[in-house]
Amino acid sequence: MFSDTISKEARTSEVFESLLNYSNAETNKPWYHYHNMIDIFKRSHYETFWLEKQIVDEWGITQNLVSNRSKNRYYILGNYGAYDEELVKFYSKNVQPQLKSKNFIVFHLLGSHSWYAD
Repeated sequence: MFSDTISKEARTSEVFESLLNYSNAETNKPWYHYHNMIDIFKRSHYETFWLEKQIVDEWGITQNLVSNRSKNRYYILGNYGAYDEELVKFYSKNVQPQLKSKNFIVFHLLGSHSWYAD
């Protein structure tokens, strides 16, 4: 459990503009001009997985574009409960049997969408 997490952006979609790629706060080119980690791992013959706990809606366009790069995508919403640890149950039952010798797995948690102190 992390008790002191900080993101440079407040919204998920904006965070994904610099997460899993080589852009940062000082770069001048748009984020989509940079190589992303998912494609790098795919080119290196890794099996790529994306497990999503957040609903992808009109506010999640960037996260959807990034997650689409993964070969295997799973959206774990209502059927597995409201808490992030439900991703582990889904992973153990549904993803672990599919693992290859080389795997890149992203767990996109719901996390905290209220005050960090709560």
